[in-house]
Amino acid sequence: MNRGVITALLILFPLLINAQVGNYRNNFSIGGNAGYALSNVGFDPKVSQSLHGGITAGLSLRYVCEKYFNTICSIYGEINYVSAGWKQDIRTSSDKSVINVNGSIEKYSRTLNYLQIPVFAHLAWGREQDGFNFFVQAGPQIGILLNETTAKNYETPNLSKDGSGRSNT
Repeated sequence: MNRGVITALLILFPLLINAQVGNYRNNFSIGGNAGYALSNVGFDPKVSQSLHGGITAGLSLRYVCEKYFNTICSIYGEINYVSAGWKQDIRTSSDKSVINVNGSIEKYSRTLNYLQIPVFAHLAWGREQDGFNFFVQAGPQIGILLNETTAKNYETPNLSKDGSGRSNT
């Protein structure tokens, strides 16, 4: 066969080939979410704590792009405000509450406010409209610490003045 004919066939043949393409979708959804989260932090050695309550609220976005066989493929993202932290119960080595000079039990709490931005590949199986869906989401999340606050009902000694060179403030 002529070399030119083979070259022309190799160039033109890929233009006639179709890949297995799913059914195209173009659905965009937007919604909101809100809730109340209870959090604490694991310390080593263990610190006596109670749960810290904080709000969560955000915006949810989903774009459904295709359906391959039975799999509904979409991109799902959120922008969330999250308030987390912990409440610490100040205890002695014998596990008794510490009473400060005012006669009240010493307490400490820290609140951390975050902006969380997860972006997921969202794969779903089941009924696309008016039905039950089983889904899997996987993807990265970015968390940005906006601010933190500390609340306590006692005075922290300035340990840097006691010769140890340390400070707990």
